[in-house]
Amino acid sequence: PDPVYFHLRIGRLLLKWSSTEETDCNLFVMVDQLHRGACLLNDRNEKIKLAHLCLMAGMKASIKSAFLPSSAYYQAGIGLLSSGEWDSHRELCLELYNSSLETEYILGDFDAMMTHIDEVLNRGGTIEEKIRAYRTLVQSLAAQGHVPRAIETALAVLGQLGESIPMSVTPAQVKLELEATQQMLQ
Repeated sequence: PDPVYFHLRIGRLLLKWSSTEETDCNLFVMVDQLHRGACLLNDRNEKIKLAHLCLMAGMKASIKSAFLPSSAYYQAGIGLLSSGEWDSHRELCLELYNSSLETEYILGDFDAMMTHIDEVLNRGGTIEEKIRAYRTLVQSLAAQGHVPRAIETALAVLGQLGESIPMSVTPAQVKLELEATQQMLQ
């Protein structure tokens, strides 16, 4: 008997026989067992279910500041998705990729982070879907000492959001904006 099969079977049984509360308590064990047997998964729905569980495990690990395991769970979830899932399970894909890139930023794994940022920026349809990736990109550029690029990127994103910020202003423009702000505050 193949040990991979037993891991998958144990994971399936844990999932099947666990209540919602028990699933939360056993989440890491369940996901680890299912992931060890994931190469035997052929059913798309079962892969999607496991990807959801990987997302939950990654989030739970992040809350505990266990960022390395969190990243591994997100990566496992992403690995279960086909490129077509962006059409059928968009929210899951966005959440896995965004959570992964944010965790990779925390870990300082900028190459992996950029791969996931590129995926979100290429697949995201709206600025709202892309905003977490952009925020992390700006933060990482600044953290790596690329402040001018961070500012340029942030200004471009603000422009997409309808907020144009001029690169150079005259003292008269500053005075007008200050007066307008003061009037709004009164």
